[in-house]
Amino acid sequence: MSRYVGLDIHKQFIEACILDAAGRVVWRGRAGCSHDELERFACTKLKKTDRVALEATTNTWSVVAILRPHVAAVVVSNPLKTRAIAEAKIKTDKVDAEVLAQLLRCDYLPEVWHPDEQTQRWRSLVTHRTTLMTQRARIKNHIQSLLGRLLLHPPGKCLWTKAGLDWLREVALPAHERLVLDSELRQLEAIENEVTRADRELAGIAQQEPRVRLLMTLPGVNYVVALGLLAALGDVSRFRDGDHAAAYLGLVPSTRQSGRHCYHGSITKAGRSQTRWLLTQSAQHVARHPGPLGAFFRRLVKLMNDNYTSRRVASSQNVTKRRPHFFHTSNG
Repeated sequence: MSRYVGLDIHKQFIEACILDAAGRVVWRGRAGCSHDELERFACTKLKKTDRVALEATTNTWSVVAILRPHVAAVVVSNPLKTRAIAEAKIKTDKVDAEVLAQLLRCDYLPEVWHPDEQTQRWRSLVTHRTTLMTQRARIKNHIQSLLGRLLLHPPGKCLWTKAGLDWLREVALPAHERLVLDSELRQLEAIENEVTRADRELAGIAQQEPRVRLLMTLPGVNYVVALGLLAALGDVSRFRDGDHAAAYLGLVPSTRQSGRHCYHGSITKAGRSQTRWLLTQSAQHVARHPGPLGAFFRRLVKLMNDNYTSRRVASSQNVTKRRPHFFHTSNG
């Protein structure tokens, strides 16, 4: 007979709750969240017929890889949707583990797709590169802030060329500011080297992957964007069409409908934010592209601007018509 196991995962430990088919608690307990302790927990507390539920978090897939050989199934839930279903005023690790087990028993657990090993590897590499780019941008902003504070202006338009960096190394500064700037430049150089290594690894993968090379035929899509998109989507066949893939990436408008009223707002921003950032960079490149895709982009932007201007004008006219006149001029 199947049992249902809910696991509330933390960095140092997991809280477990095991239910029988009728929903009665069979066992509660806590185990360490290391490889050996999880193996021991699986061998002593779990059965081959058990079904396990846990939420997606930082170390989820490592836990899944350890537990999967010992049970019938491991289900990873979406924490945002699970929280919306089972919101409670009393929230503890024991309660969370039991809620997961109960939702799994009732077949009401919002499950997430399990990425394969290749997709996980691609996601890790793209995330690593995005983190490096964020760190590089932060250091550049620190340097710009330092120059602005000291009222210094670089000689060229771009500070991050070889000439600009040479100027930064030689410009006269107070001793303590020179110490800070030299530290920032060393960090910048180290991060640039790491970005180069990450790009080399991603470029090697792109050369071996036909789907990446196909996506790179689109204007504005390089190997980083192509790999980031494929890593985020995973198995593309699981999406019914392009609209569903766009919704998965959070690129569709949010909708609020009640009765006869329906409101559309900004995009939902669901899914991986770094993928939306990569696609935004590609879209900005397409905006300047001389080909038909760039022409379509500029035509769409003009249409949206015209519609926005028309609505503003119509709104201002309606306000003028409704505005009461409190002041009257008179010659008497």
